[in-house]
Amino acid sequence: MSINPAHYIPFSRDAILSAFITELDEIDPHHIRTFYTLLKNQIHLEFHDVIEKLDNSYEPFNPSITTSIHQTDDTQQAVATQQKELDSSELTQHLQFALTKANYKELHKNQLDEAFKEASLFKIQLHVDFTDYKKNIIFTRGESIQKETVYLFGRLIKKEVEFVNYHSVVIFLHFKDEIIDATLKNACSPGSVVLKMFQNVPKADLEMLFPNTKIRMRLKDKLMIGIPAAISGAIIVATKLGASFILLGALIGTWLGFNSEPVTLNKTSLLALLAGFGTLGGYIWKQFNGFKVKKLKFSQSLTESLYFKNVDNNEGVYYRLIHEAEKEECKEVLLAYFYLLSCNSPKTKEEIDNAIESWIKETWNYTIDFDVDDALLKLNHLKLIEKYSHGYAAKDINEAIKVLDKHWDNYFTA
Repeated sequence: MSINPAHYIPFSRDAILSAFITELDEIDPHHIRTFYTLLKNQIHLEFHDVIEKLDNSYEPFNPSITTSIHQTDDTQQAVATQQKELDSSELTQHLQFALTKANYKELHKNQLDEAFKEASLFKIQLHVDFTDYKKNIIFTRGESIQKETVYLFGRLIKKEVEFVNYHSVVIFLHFKDEIIDATLKNACSPGSVVLKMFQNVPKADLEMLFPNTKIRMRLKDKLMIGIPAAISGAIIVATKLGASFILLGALIGTWLGFNSEPVTLNKTSLLALLAGFGTLGGYIWKQFNGFKVKKLKFSQSLTESLYFKNVDNNEGVYYRLIHEAEKEECKEVLLAYFYLLSCNSPKTKEEIDNAIESWIKETWNYTIDFDVDDALLKLNHLKLIEKYSHGYAAKDINEAIKVLDKHWDNYFTA
């Protein structure tokens, strides 16, 4: 089992800054920190505009608005009607921009189908009906191979399994104007968009993130219940119900004319017959109840897992995403700028990419796929690098500070 390195940089901005302060010992640390502060604030201001766009585009689809206790029925109906008439493509566009900047990637249909086919770590079969969704998109960030001990045949056999684990998952659900599923109809507003963020989600258990996930017993679980039940049932029939069935057979034979001798049904035989069928009924109920209890345990495990995996909902999701996007963008720029600043000659895009990935591997023993295109695009936009025919070079840090300071001065007057 293998995974591809992600663009996500799992180290803080301060950690990266401290590492470069140590390595660039010929540069005044005060200048490095000043550059960092100006850069961080500049990126924060730019993403503030994205927050405004997300707020405006999400408001018509926000399920919290239609369920607010401060609204009248007429107002809720008007909002619901507005949701039906609007398309969520603008919201999707702004959200995908934030997700891309935060180094999330979209799971395409074939990847999602593959994940749904994998065996769940919960040892249950999950099913999702997509009928009530106009649009459903899943984004993930960060993958790792993890191991977990599972038990087979009750707890008789212990087995260690490997699985792909997503560090963060964001799910986008746009409901149809008419919801059919009873569970969704009672809990979700037609036409609304629900945003959810989760952490530490096994690839094989992505189905559990949907609100209308149904739990089904696997064939294996049915056999685990059914085979012992059938054996026990046969024993009960042979030992405790034999006399009752003989008596019942004689009665039926007499009624149908197959038996010429009359059957005497006294109080004792009647009680034996009723006791026998009471035993059979009680046994059937016990097996059915056992099935329900097992399913309830599965549901409880699922609920407990989601409780600890859920990170944020609706507006909170994109506010958190923007914060993550700011950090990722800042880290990419810091890595690319300070690497170029340490070089004596211009470097090509490939040289920058390889050098930064190697530096991260040597410094933190972690493998990433550095997004060099995005880093150079941002550096060029901020005018912090010079582009030559044979590569890129960083501007002197004093000049870079002046450039960022000028950006800041002109931001509110442009």
